[in-house]
Parts: sequence; C-alpha cells; structure tokens
Amino acid sequence: MLPTILLRRPPRLLRVLLHHLPPCRLASRLVLTSHGPPAESVSLEEFDDPDPSSLGPRQVLVRMLMSPVNPADINVVQGTYPIGPSSLPAVGGGEGVGRVEAAGSEVKRLAQGDWVVPRYNMDGTWTTHLVAPEERLIRVRRDLLTPEMAATLRTNPATAYQILHSFADLRPGDVVLQNGANSAVGRALIQVARSMGLVTVNVVRHRPEVEELKGELKAMGADHVWTEEEHRYKLMDTHTDHLQD
Repeated sequence: MLPTILLRRPPRLLRVLLHHLPPCRLASRLVLTSHGPPAESVSLEEFDDPDPSSLGPRQVLVRMLMSPVNPADINVVQGTYPIGPSSLPAVGGGEGVGRVEAAGSEVKRLAQGDWVVPRYNMDGTWTTHLVAPEERLIRVRRDLLTPEMAATLRTNPATAYQILHSFADLRPGDVVLQNGANSAVGRALIQVARSMGLVTVNVVRHRPEVEELKGELKAMGADHVWTEEEHRYKLMDTHTDHLQD
C-alpha cells in the first residue's frame, strides 16, 4: 500500500488528515503526468517492487512510511511553483520519511531499518518504494521522532529555523512578530523562538474557535496571540499614547 499521505488543508495547515490508500499487490506511486488540476494531473501507478540484488554499490532501497501533501506540492502539480521535476511524467511529493530496506555494498552511513528523509526538495516521495544514492538521504532519529514528525520535518520546521537565523542577529528577549501564526511554519517558529528565548507576537485571523486556537498556540510557547483586529487596535493605542506624550 502507499505510504500514509498527510494532507494539509489550507488555511489550517496543521489540521492533518491521515489518508490510507487501498492496498496494492505491486509497488505504487502517484505520478504527475501534466500540469493542471490535481484530479486531472495525478494518477496512481503500479510498478514492480525494486529488487535489492539489483542495487548499485552506493544505492539505497527505501520503503516510504509517510509523506505529506503541502501547499507547495499542489502548486508543483499546477505548474506554479518555482521548484519541481525537470520533466514529466514524474513522481510527486516533496518530503516524507521512509525505512531503509536494503543498501548497496559501498553504503557507509545507512543500514537496514534506519529512518531516512530526502536531502533535497521535490524528490518524489509519493511512492511506496524508492531507490536513491546514499548522499540524497538523511538519517533521522526514530527513537526521538514519530513518523508524523519525521515526515514533516524537512520543510516547515527548517523554514522557521532559517527565518529566525538568517535575516537578523536575534538575542534572548528580542520580540518577533509574525502573521499566519497558526500555519505549519508559524507553529514551528513559535517553538524554535521559545528555545531561543525570544518573545513572539502571533497574529491570526478571527474565527469562531479563535480562543481555542489561542490556547493551542500559547501551549506551544507563544507569548502573545492576537487576531488581526486586536493587532490593529493595539497599534492604534500605541500611536495615540505616543502623540499624547
């Protein structure tokens, strides 16, 4: 059967739905045959299980466990994302986690049973099995991560980390303001910022369950969570106080 596909439904990216696709006798993959609407551009394809005895000396056979569907993946299918397969048809999927089933005779860093994630973006993770050179895979700690964590580790948490480390020299006590704080990147940023000793101001859209959402984000480490309207009022109060001074 295909790996569990984690569907993130915008705009609540962290509302993860687990879809188990029907079992197949052969290996299976979701193939992008053209750019356009996903229902018309992606098809389920069966192929022969890769033979471990046919691996090259530096190749690794991976059984995929889970792979997410990020908004970027949908944009790739639609042909509107700057990163994507160089030619079609191509296997879809930008990240995921798999288990090493077999390794070539010259593979040094990986062994059977290891969990691995792809080193590069859009490497074709919507598949039951893939064969890749050792250098295109990164081993992850299966004793520290759940499959869901490992499958979604590479894109959104890494983006949050880069945001906080690449654009400013942030020190403990500094304040970070972000919009869309309930997105996957936003939630990761809250946790990374907390570990850095930063104060976060997190802006979200108003919704009926907004107080519940505020509680979720604060439980993750958010210092302040405001709706867009509350943010505007606080800015107005600040400007008014400044004029009065």
